Amino acid sequence: MKIKFFSIIFLISISFFISFSTICFGNLINNPSFESDGIGGIVPSRWSVPSWAFIRETSNEQVHSGNYSLKISTVANSTRNYYLYQSVQVEPLATYILSGYVYKNDEPGVSMSTASLVISAGSSPIAYNKTITSDIGVWTTQNSTSWQYLEKTTTVPLGVTIMTIHCNFRGQLGYSATVYFDDISFVKESSAPAAITTLSAATGVGGGEIILSWLAPGNNGFSGTLLLGSEYAIKYTSDIAQIDTIFSSTQNPNILISTSNVNPQEVQTYVVGGLVEYATYYFRIWTKDNSGNWSEISNGATAWAMYTIDFTPPDAISDLDVLPITEDNKITLRWTSPGDDGSQGSLTGAYLIQYASQTVIDNVSWSTSTAQIIVSTTNVTPLTIQYYTLTLPGGTTYYFRIWTRDEAYNYSTISNGATIYLGIYPPNAITDLTATLWNSTVGSVMLQWTAPADPPSGGDISKYIIRYATFTASSVGGAENWWNLATDVFGEPVPASAGSLQIMTISGLPSGQYITFHIRSTDTVNNLSDIDNGTEQTVYVPPHLLISEVQFQTGNNDYIELYNPTDNPINLVDLGLSVHRRSSGGTDYTFNIEFLNQTIPAKGYFLIVSTPTYQPNGKSPDARLPHGASGTNNNVSSDNSVYISLSATALVDVIDVIAFGSGTDTSFIDFGDPNAPKRHSYSGSATQS
Repeated sequence: MKIKFFSIIFLISISFFISFSTICFGNLINNPSFESDGIGGIVPSRWSVPSWAFIRETSNEQVHSGNYSLKISTVANSTRNYYLYQSVQVEPLATYILSGYVYKNDEPGVSMSTASLVISAGSSPIAYNKTITSDIGVWTTQNSTSWQYLEKTTTVPLGVTIMTIHCNFRGQLGYSATVYFDDISFVKESSAPAAITTLSAATGVGGGEIILSWLAPGNNGFSGTLLLGSEYAIKYTSDIAQIDTIFSSTQNPNILISTSNVNPQEVQTYVVGGLVEYATYYFRIWTKDNSGNWSEISNGATAWAMYTIDFTPPDAISDLDVLPITEDNKITLRWTSPGDDGSQGSLTGAYLIQYASQTVIDNVSWSTSTAQIIVSTTNVTPLTIQYYTLTLPGGTTYYFRIWTRDEAYNYSTISNGATIYLGIYPPNAITDLTATLWNSTVGSVMLQWTAPADPPSGGDISKYIIRYATFTASSVGGAENWWNLATDVFGEPVPASAGSLQIMTISGLPSGQYITFHIRSTDTVNNLSDIDNGTEQTVYVPPHLLISEVQFQTGNNDYIELYNPTDNPINLVDLGLSVHRRSSGGTDYTFNIEFLNQTIPAKGYFLIVSTPTYQPNGKSPDARLPHGASGTNNNVSSDNSVYISLSATALVDVIDVIAFGSGTDTSFIDFGDPNAPKRHSYSGSATQS
């Protein structure tokens, strides 16, 4: 830490009035009012007398307070000092106040007798012939019929720890005289300097410097010179979150400055050095007087530390380059870093990158003020290779320039130019899609294909999209038209690594129809591949088990009717049939089915009712949905979908689905999608009235 101190005294004309009472610590004098011994005490307790003879005693003849005072009388033929004394412990350089009351009313003609309070350094009393001067005492020669108050302020010399207090009387040769002392006090002065309210901070001249200045307070409030032993305590921080904690006391100051002989309102200036350049600092200051009394905290001051003056910019970058594209929408730049000063010195500052696309290149202005990217850097070694990757939209050519800035905000000149075309790189189209009838009973088809790669890196794709339709691409004017009209498949597999075999079984397809399939894929930035470009895959799905009708109404009179369009009966129990309903929000329930009949006949119907006694249109049910603890799950509600499958697990091996109303279950039935497998009740069903 480098600290420079300047004391600058300006001629300041300040008019002000200050009213305050000096606050003091406890009296250091023992038996200060001479009350301990009663009347006639020759040597009052705790007080001492010199070796020469004189009259001294406690008396009640004249009393300032209490019952007694100290009485000293002199003889007519002596002019020496007559006193009682007491030694006390003190602090070096501290200020103390000696005070007391005297009663002096000499006989007529006596004008030179003197009553005084005297302070001397050390434990020895003054000599009998010591002349009392203002540097050691305070006195009166005035006669009065009332008590007179005497007060003396003194500062303890450096190295002194004991002072001796005297109640002293010096008579006039040829005359006898008497004086009384009472209420003697010796206290440490405790009025603190006033809080500094004029602290200011300014950025310094040298690197890491801040200049502080303020007007000095007084030793007592705004009055009195700051004496030897006074100090300024300065604390600071660059962490604004720690201000309340750091400035809560004077403990552990960053700077502690001893000062002396400073008058109130003198301008004080400190230069604080060794700070972090560019950083903002927050300051507070306290003043301590020579008695150890601290002022309150000052006002706050803030400034940023000066940086080292630097006029040399970094060299211009001359090898800016663009690496080959390896990832969608990503461009990586590469360059060799210059130094802080030309090609020398570790660089702390920033790289400023500006780019323009093909659409705006003719109007671009290359400037540090319009650079879109600022890359901060610290202590970069000259001639090291640097990289930066940008994310930009594909499908256009990009042009790049770069500048380097050091910590003193010196800018290099513009770099060489670098250019690259950033394409749009969708996944490769699948070329080997095949479709095979898998299970004729439930109308399922198995698709197989090889997982494609995703240019430009050749990595894995993100998602498959598979659609089917009951018409071919050629019948609707081409593959794109077919794609827009086809129906989405639910539950495509997670893409495997490029080159891996992928398989998906699709059930619940339209019954007795030729079904055509196509597939596409997307990458992580949603680039969509072309439609598969191999042989178009069309499979005939024979007639299979269907939901022919669903009814729901109040009173739990609900039913589900199945139809078998095949030429053979189907044992539904052996088939492992499950019946599900899904709420409008997508909650899946598996119906609890009580089979009364197990087989649905060829070209026949199978009726499932929601209550044991319900016979819609007089038709006897083939199965019931018993109501128990979870019976409400067997109710068919509005805005639901109902489906049959070969699994109790939701949305697995679905055979057929029917939806009604509206809802939000877009994971299975998108009620707003015209391509969704949404059907209504079969008008030719067995139960239709």
